[in-house]
Amino acid sequence: MNTFDVSAPSNWVPVVGVEHPDLTVSNAAKTLEDDQTFNDKTERIFMTVEDQPVRITFDGSAPVGGSHGHRYVAGSTFTLRKAMARAVKIIRDGASDAKCTITECYF
Repeated sequence: MNTFDVSAPSNWVPVVGVEHPDLTVSNAAKTLEDDQTFNDKTERIFMTVEDQPVRITFDGSAPVGGSHGHRYVAGSTFTLRKAMARAVKIIRDGASDAKCTITECYF
């Protein structure tokens, strides 16, 4: 299973009327939909890790700060198909909460 989508973001259009609040990532694992459910039109998720590192799993298991999951540092950006984004679990990977920005897109 591929984790990342390599389609060019220039082909995407943000889903109109959908604004996600910044996702605050703390010391308890959460999903990307804990704060807001993805729109029906959404096909891809574009995400930026803004200020602190995070750990992410894509298989439904719980990430553990400092040891389990893929580590993404501040400034990391990536895209996911909606089905993969729904499987994501995320946790901070440091002493401070992290902030992530999410944009829902379609072709």
